[in-house]
Amino acid sequence: MITSKTPQTKNDLTDDVPALIDGTDKTVEERPPSESTSEKTATQHPSANLQRLFHWLKAHGAKMPGIEIRTRDGMRGVYARYRIVRGAVVMYLPRCLHMTSREAKTVPLVKQLQAANLSMDDQNLIALLLIHTRRHGGFWQPYVESLPQGIEDYSGVPMFFPKSEFALLKGTMVHRITTERWNLIKHEYRDIRARLSKAERFGFREFLWAQATVASRSYGQKVDGVDTSGLVPLADFFNHAFDDDVTRSHRADALSDSMEYTHGFYVTTLRQIGAWKEIRINYGALSNSRLLTFYGFCLDENPYDEADAWLPFVDPSNPYLILVRDMGDHRGFSRYFLINKSSVSPKTQQLFSFLRLSCLPKATERPSVQEVKNIKDKHQRIPPLSQENETAVLRQLVAISSVRRFSSPPIITL
Repeated sequence: MITSKTPQTKNDLTDDVPALIDGTDKTVEERPPSESTSEKTATQHPSANLQRLFHWLKAHGAKMPGIEIRTRDGMRGVYARYRIVRGAVVMYLPRCLHMTSREAKTVPLVKQLQAANLSMDDQNLIALLLIHTRRHGGFWQPYVESLPQGIEDYSGVPMFFPKSEFALLKGTMVHRITTERWNLIKHEYRDIRARLSKAERFGFREFLWAQATVASRSYGQKVDGVDTSGLVPLADFFNHAFDDDVTRSHRADALSDSMEYTHGFYVTTLRQIGAWKEIRINYGALSNSRLLTFYGFCLDENPYDEADAWLPFVDPSNPYLILVRDMGDHRGFSRYFLINKSSVSPKTQQLFSFLRLSCLPKATERPSVQEVKNIKDKHQRIPPLSQENETAVLRQLVAISSVRRFSSPPIITL
């Protein structure tokens, strides 16, 4: 996966870490950053840990014909060793090499928490397996040793920005998502720590490392008919491109993405790939806000870019109130909308529908509630109702944009 290589600085966002862990955190060993190259051409990565990973994967049935891990401009990626034709399998990993919540539930650390009746999602379970493996070794050790070894390696992720830089993001989706995630992780850490024996406790920084690793490297998948997510060693070295070169599937002859990996994880080329060219995979239809939040990068041109809009609830005296109750998400005293670049997308049209109904009571000529309901039922949205109403809607959009960078949801008079 891609991580930004920005200069390492003290992380002011973790100033409160000692308070969470009684002033001590000796569970994370510091180690020099992995070697990289500043050359323009890709060079083979020399890491001994990576060599051990390859040997371990092959010993357990993995196949990686025609590819290798190389570093270019300080970034590791998967490269073709020779010309590869369309439809060729460049990677296969059997089910035993998928790190999912099922494997996590076998380690003593997780069993102790389950015995204490602590409910945990897949991400937390896999994060705990990473921590257990780094401390005690075991089957997954060659894989864990090939991963970034500290939160310093995730310095491009906003959660680990210096406080002064993170403050520049106020009013953006990145700031909101990161703050919500940061608070959630702190809450989950307290719950986990309170139920662990002293011998099994670990530091908050180590928990952050494990959370960042899972968030930036996991694949959504279905195993034995159950929706889950997990880490797939070596497959997490693919960098991202919407115009991807390969697809993942459960069988060798599939040229479309599949989420079912009960019998193995195949990566198949979608086009011919030249020798020494990088092979990239599509992480999904993710906006720049989510790419930056979880992976530490964003793109100049992103067709899935999106923005959020916060609006107050409609005045209870609005006669059209009953028609807007299902529009947007309720967040405290605000109505939340997520919109993208397309004006005809369902998400964007829902925002326009809400604004048209919110502004309608001020119109000179107003249709009845039943007339508007019939229009909504016919079009599954509220189309433009009049030039006067549409002008009022556009003015509200200007108001939303003008307050977009405030740290709290904007209050807009409708």
